[in-house]
Amino acid sequence: WSTAFLRSSMQAPDIAAIMAEAAELSMENQLALQKEAQDLRQANETLSIQTLTDTLTKVPNRRRFDQEIARVFSESTSDGRLVKPVSVLFTDADKFKSINDTLGHPAGDAVLIELGRRLTESVGDAGVVARFGGEEFAVLLPDCGPETAAAVAERMRACVGSTPFDTSHLDGVPPELKVTV
Repeated sequence: WSTAFLRSSMQAPDIAAIMAEAAELSMENQLALQKEAQDLRQANETLSIQTLTDTLTKVPNRRRFDQEIARVFSESTSDGRLVKPVSVLFTDADKFKSINDTLGHPAGDAVLIELGRRLTESVGDAGVVARFGGEEFAVLLPDCGPETAAAVAERMRACVGSTPFDTSHLDGVPPELKVTV
């Protein structure tokens, strides 16, 4: 109970004080509800991102790829016919199994992380890179025909293979690994 309500029965209640205290409590409750709503929105956004992002590589995951390809094909078709070009590229790290088998999973993880970063960098705003599974990545290229897709694929290949991957932070692994796709 508030102090304004706990008055002696002999005194007349101070209506103005009661109303002021009620308004203050109402404002405090409103602010608390707004903060709680904001916290919930942030938590939902974080969960949404987590369900659509590969936890290791931080690129979109297969679920996100499936959503994006459905959306892009829907936007690219009319009456069941493709009216805008769409390309999809699939790539994987060459001889990736041998990296895991001979150097261990931490080395394989480091390669996947860097591979996701380089693929994303080389594709840029042209499309969406997603980890499709294992060491396989899918690239969705909306509004992109075969010639442009081939150029993006070549840019990806060159970006991955041009510079060795830094593994100097791992124990028992050569400081650099040559990776190709």
